[in-house]
Amino acid sequence: MLGAVPKKEVFALLDYFYSQGGNFIDTANNYQDEQSELWIGEWLASKTKDPNEPNFRDQVRLLLSSLASSV
Repeated sequence: MLGAVPKKEVFALLDYFYSQGGNFIDTANNYQDEQSELWIGEWLASKTKDPNEPNFRDQVRLLLSSLASSV
């Protein structure tokens, strides 16, 4: 793994990214041993809990790549 960043800081970075108009996230299954995809999913799931609000997930676009590693 490359440099470790705590989940709380990752969520803060994603919140800032979104607050500044960011809405496109590119990730792949081999980034941080799939941890990046898991945390992005948790971040998205944590955003909209009120059924009267628009679905936050509909506001963000994800590009998920599956990259096979060669042995």
